[in-house]
Amino acid sequence: MPDKIIKNRFGKIAIQKGFITVEQFVKAMGIQIGIELEGNDPDLIGSILIEMEYMTREQVDEVIKDIPEPVIFKCPNCEVVIRNCPTCGIDLN
Repeated sequence: MPDKIIKNRFGKIAIQKGFITVEQFVKAMGIQIGIELEGNDPDLIGSILIEMEYMTREQVDEVIKDIPEPVIFKCPNCEVVIRNCPTCGIDLN
């Protein structure tokens, strides 16, 4: 996966800041996926990391503030919102 697609993801930022390890993030993701597979709405990864005592609320907030708002491409004429490239399918957010 090209780096530019994942550069602003929560886990990558938290790992780069030294708040968590890759292993801790993978464990938290496993919990999140398990919750979803049980048919429930999964908790946000930051909440799971706090519950597991891998991160503090302050650290989660710091990571969140470093995630920029997604860029949304909207046609000024018909107002269609484009989230994926119509040619290659890459996520434009």
